[in-house]
Order: sequence, then structure tokens, then C-alpha cells
Amino acid sequence: MGLSDTLQSFFFSPKKPGPFGLIWGLGPVLLYPTGTHPLLGTGTFSIGPTLVVLEQTGPWTIGALMNQLWSVVTEEHRSSYSAMFIQPFISYTTKSHTTFTIDTESTADWNASSDDGKWTVPVIFQISQILKIGTQPVSIQIGGKYTPTHRATAPTGACGLISHCFTPQAGIPRQLRGPVCQNNDQLCSTPSRFVPTNKSKLKGTKRMDSGMVSDRESLSR
Repeated sequence: MGLSDTLQSFFFSPKKPGPFGLIWGLGPVLLYPTGTHPLLGTGTFSIGPTLVVLEQTGPWTIGALMNQLWSVVTEEHRSSYSAMFIQPFISYTTKSHTTFTIDTESTADWNASSDDGKWTVPVIFQISQILKIGTQPVSIQIGGKYTPTHRATAPTGACGLISHCFTPQAGIPRQLRGPVCQNNDQLCSTPSRFVPTNKSKLKGTKRMDSGMVSDRESLSR
């Protein structure tokens, strides 16, 4: 056990949705070498571009998130890093704030050998429920994945149980919130994985990233 690398993304997004109700964001992505074990990190400081595009229609959220990272600083005895991440997703949120999501968090390690394989393509299914513990909105999520295409060192499956705490998004226009936020000003979830701010500016998001070991997935191994 230990800490993995940290992935931080910044998105520049228009104030209002574009044509056909599309919401998009573009910006830089940074990978910090915070891994506490060689197997949990890349040993590099890497940068690159990231892009997200999505559309929210009623209870449905459909879109894709992608980025490409290149190492600019590499620790001694570690190799350079070049990897692409692609995550198409579709989610449905019920009136009772239950969200069903199917996505694939695919990664391509361009520096991997042909024998090891370059692509890891998992299929992930998750169910999350928004509820309140006292006055605090909380999301409980359970999910699993199966990886039909994977590198030689990647696992073929995983499952996980995750919980999140939310804060109100009073400053975000209703039409730019996630499906749950559109229906309730106090319960705010982001099943689309991206919620623009109410002004055009850079917004930072940060999550712990498990790098090449678990392919940047939110599911615990």
C-alpha cells in the first residue's frame, strides 16, 4: 500500500453551453511524482493537454474526457513517460438521485513494448446514491470493472466501494450543473466528472492517480 502519483487538470470553459447544448473544457494536465513505491508511480513530472466534452439531456449525461501526458523531468533510473487517457462515459440519474454509469478508462502507454502491449481498455459499471447524513450530502458508490484488453502487467478486473462528501454549488447556473444539481440546489453530485464554473476561467481539479498500476481508475483494487 501507499500513495500513487497525483494528477491535476485545469479546464477553461465557456460561461454557457455551446451548439446542441454541448459543454466543453480545454486546458493543461499535470502529473506529479508523489508515488511512494516504484510500482505506484511513474517517477516523472509530466505535462500535456486535456479536453472534456459532454451533453446533459434530462437525466442523461454523455461525453468523453481525454488527455495526453509527456514527461519533462524524470527521476534517476526511471524511464520517460508518454501516455494517453480516453474516457467516454454515459450516465443516467433517477429522481431519487441514483446514478448508473458505464464508461471505459482506457490508457495507451506509447513507450511500452509490443510484447507487453500498449493499450489497457477496461469496461466499468458503477452505481451511486446521493443521501444525507445529518445535514451533509454524501455519495455512496459501488462498481466493478472487467478488462478484456490490457497490458501484461495490468489486472483483468476489480471492484470498489467509494464515498464522497459534497458542498453546495450555489454559484453555478442550474443548466451547467450535474443532473442531481439541476433538480436539487443542496444535493450536488458530478456523475459527468466535470462541472464548469459560472465564469470563464481556469478551474483546477485534483485526484490521486494510480498511474500505470491501476490505469488511473477511481476504483480501488
